[in-house]
Amino acid sequence: MEDLNREDLMARLRVDVVEVKFKKKNGDERTMMSTLAQDRLPEPVVVEGAPIVEVKERKINPDIVGVWDMEAEGWRSFRWDSVIEVVAGIPEQYQKLHSQVYFSARS
Repeated sequence: MEDLNREDLMARLRVDVVEVKFKKKNGDERTMMSTLAQDRLPEPVVVEGAPIVEVKERKINPDIVGVWDMEAEGWRSFRWDSVIEVVAGIPEQYQKLHSQVYFSARS
């Protein structure tokens, strides 16, 4: 197993679907098929005649990782320090990679 680092995780998320296992605030463990790959994100929806909404600038929290959840089909997030394991390359229906790469959480 390789050590997990944030830069590698973010790089993998930008190109593929990655299985991320993390501990939720309530203590439950969750596994999420996550991605930031542009070709896997939903297209923005534009409704003709809808009012233009001003987007507020948000402060970026470096401890939070926002991703697209492939199974829930929605934006989700997890705390970087709660990551237990990352698996890239599975399952087949989500992946472009052909090999599995395992990472363990930082000690």
